[in-house]
Amino acid sequence: MTGNKSLDTIIAAIAVGASLLAIGVFVYTEMIYEKPLPDNEQAVEELMGQSKKQIFSDYFKLEPLIINLPSSKTSRLRFLSIKTHIKPFKSEYLDVLEKEKAYIHDTVIDIVSNMKPDELNSLYGKILLDGRIKKSINSRFNKPVVEAIYFSKFTIQ
Repeated sequence: MTGNKSLDTIIAAIAVGASLLAIGVFVYTEMIYEKPLPDNEQAVEELMGQSKKQIFSDYFKLEPLIINLPSSKTSRLRFLSIKTHIKPFKSEYLDVLEKEKAYIHDTVIDIVSNMKPDELNSLYGKILLDGRIKKSINSRFNKPVVEAIYFSKFTIQ
């Protein structure tokens, strides 16, 4: 090793000690130590406390809408049947959205009726529609009110 007998003895002793320590920890954790079983009452109390801390925001549900879509090349009438749920940033905004329900309906109809059916049929079109509706509603209140918009029904015919 190093050529110095006393230094080599110290290094070997440290290596043996570290090996014995690692073996001792392994034997203790695997064979001697028994993890205590969880207390059911305590676990239930923790879960109840966590559920009280979680706040699930309410959703503002719009009535189902059937909106005529512009038909470009064909004389075939196209329409969109849609059910929309709006998730506000705060639960206090639900009353604000309820008061402005007519504006929100008008906004959705206006935005959808200016989009082409092929555009709405794509994923990009749905994301674009979502963004436009959020932007329009939030600009009405001059602050971020709408966090997300979910479409529970989205049928183009």
